[in-house]
Amino acid sequence: MKPYTIFLYHKKFLSLKKFINIILFSINLIGGKEQDINIELNRFTLDKENNDINILKINELENEIIQIKNDKNILLKRIKNLEDLVKAQNNELEKLKYIVKEQKNITEKLNNLEIAFNEEKYKIGKMNNLEKELKEQKREIEKIKNWKNEYNSELEEMKAIKINNISLNKIDSKIINKKEELEFLENRLKNDELLRKKNIIYKLLYRASEDGNNIKTFHNKCDNIKGTLTIIKTTKGMRFGGYTEQMWNGSENGSQRKDGKGICFCFSLDLFKIYNFNNQYGYSIYCSYYYGPYFSGGDGSFFYINNNNGFLFGNNNYTKKGNSFGNVDNDYEINNGQSDFSVVELEVFQILFDNW
Repeated sequence: MKPYTIFLYHKKFLSLKKFINIILFSINLIGGKEQDINIELNRFTLDKENNDINILKINELENEIIQIKNDKNILLKRIKNLEDLVKAQNNELEKLKYIVKEQKNITEKLNNLEIAFNEEKYKIGKMNNLEKELKEQKREIEKIKNWKNEYNSELEEMKAIKINNISLNKIDSKIINKKEELEFLENRLKNDELLRKKNIIYKLLYRASEDGNNIKTFHNKCDNIKGTLTIIKTTKGMRFGGYTEQMWNGSENGSQRKDGKGICFCFSLDLFKIYNFNNQYGYSIYCSYYYGPYFSGGDGSFFYINNNNGFLFGNNNYTKKGNSFGNVDNDYEINNGQSDFSVVELEVFQILFDNW
């Protein structure tokens, strides 16, 4: 076996780079061998004329040179093929490097996306927590609003009670219990422009539940006093009364009296309604030993208290047409349509006007 062909036999065990280096080394060996053969051939050629024996040797050397050149060409072709293969592999390697680089970029992008996703996930979690906190705060705000509304409602109620009590402090009444009711009466009592600038003083003259439930006591306490306000509460809860500037008198025979125009009136606290006396018809009140407060019209009674069992029985008797107290829409309307009533409380106040 020729020395330069050893690598061919074992090339399958070598790397491509080493394989190429060995081929190049073999070519160098071949070149050196060819040079040595040429030298030897020249030597034999010089001796040809003197030594025919060397002719065979020369031919053999020439054939070996031809073989060497053929092997050299084969090796060069193989080197060219190997160089092309190396170039192709380098191209594939560059592609592989590019793919690896792209994969690294993609991996980096994926990592960045994962980081961004985790950040967004954290933000969403934080927003969910904030939303929960916001809902909780809204619930707390609603509670506070409810408490505030309840507090304001209680405050308004307390203010109303306080204002009501302050207003009602002006009158010592067990029948009137709202400031609006007192204002309703005062607006009518101050029917004159001069009176609107004055303060009303309510002087309690008589209260049936405290002073005695009888006609005699009523006349003892209320007779001969000018300007009295009578307020009645029935056993069924109806509240009404009347005002007159005429003086009550308990004479046995009885007497009718007449107020001036626009002075005497009756009223319903439940209906917030005023019934003014029209002095064109009859008399405004009737005074008698047998009766308590008696507001009378020209052709009938508006209401009165008689002496049967003290004040526990009263009669509300009037007619709609022709009565001296106007603004009546329905018969007996101040007593909820009933002609008779029983008294549970009766109060009489003297009305005094004073400068503010």
